Amino acid sequence: MHHPFTPAATVPVDPRPARVHEGGQSWSPSGAYALDARTPRPTPTAGCSRPGGE
Repeated sequence: MHHPFTPAATVPVDPRPARVHEGGQSWSPSGAYALDARTPRPTPTAGCSRPGGE
C-alpha cells in the first residue's frame, strides 16, 4: 500500500533564494517564507477554546 506522505523525489536547492509556499485552501492564509525560517502560522493553543467559553 502506498503511503500518501512517501517522498516522491529529492531535489537539491540553494537554500538562500529558496522559498516555502504554504496555503492554497480557501479557508487558510497563504504565503511564502525562507527555507530555513519557521512557519509564520500561529501555534494552536491547548484545547482551542473560544474566548468566554468553558
